Amino acid sequence: MTDVFKENGGLIIWPKSHNEKQIIFEETGEKKKVNQDPNANRTMTFYQNNYKPITPILKKVVCFD
Repeated sequence: MTDVFKENGGLIIWPKSHNEKQIIFEETGEKKKVNQDPNANRTMTFYQNNYKPITPILKKVVCFD
């Protein structure tokens, strides 16, 4: 686990984008990299300019079940 912030590319949230009927996306053609989720870079999503991206700052945490 590590902290999440803009500089390490951890997470981007597009508020209100869930209201779209269908979001446009394309296959990237990128190949899987070592130790990476095979779907991590498989598609690229296109949002209209009316959405402002937000990158939250999240501190690493430890969870026990």
